[in-house]
Amino acid sequence: MTALLATIQEIIRDELRSMRVAEQGVVEATYPHADAGDRDNYSCDVRLKSSDLLLKKVPVATGHIGTAAIPNVGDLVLLAFDQGDINQPIIIGRLYTDTERPPPNRNDEIIFRLPLQEADSATIMAAIRAIQGREILIELPAKITIQIVDDQVKLVAGQNELVMDQAGAAGGSTLVQAGRTQVTLNQDGDLTIEAAGNITLKTSTGDVTIEGRSVTLKSTMDTTIDAGMQANVKGGISATLSGNATATVKGGLIQVNGTTIFSPA
Repeated sequence: MTALLATIQEIIRDELRSMRVAEQGVVEATYPHADAGDRDNYSCDVRLKSSDLLLKKVPVATGHIGTAAIPNVGDLVLLAFDQGDINQPIIIGRLYTDTERPPPNRNDEIIFRLPLQEADSATIMAAIRAIQGREILIELPAKITIQIVDDQVKLVAGQNELVMDQAGAAGGSTLVQAGRTQVTLNQDGDLTIEAAGNITLKTSTGDVTIEGRSVTLKSTMDTTIDAGMQANVKGGISATLSGNATATVKGGLIQVNGTTIFSPA
């Protein structure tokens, strides 16, 4: 009876030794389904750290069907085994190491940085966090940044910037800035254009109309109005042409209609 019990215990121990719960491994090849015509189905070749055993085309678990983030060659991964069977491995996660450290991060923050170990100028960085208000941040090389925070969306590309503020249903504003040139739009309010250089409004085939309750054209130096065909200046009640020094009216034929009064200034 004692011998039988010992035999049963040894069989149980042998079965337990053959069962795999979870192990670490290193990715040696990836099969991400990179092309619609291939037969790959999101798997990796993984070499177990404990036994040096190579497992071929291990499927990668995903948190949501429709998303994909295949491990890279050299990544340290964690494997689980369906029913403890070495022949049914599944990659369930990835682990950082002393050489592959995580990007700087804090509580209440999700960081994406790809590729991980490249310089800032060669990576894509995205952050979702709720530390001092809610924020979504995306940074790309060449100084391109997209930032979304409470009440504001901001896009920066070098010295070009787009800022949209909306604190509530009213009072929103949009600022478009390129260096020292900017356009400001206030919701249901003013539009302001400020240029460090020239401002040009041009259409090759259509008309240009400037209309408002009052329209003022003002320059610190010269103002020129040039019409290719006809020029008409009309006042509904009155019209005034004046110059502080001189005023000149010139034409091949000058016609003055209506009661005419000439008086000194």
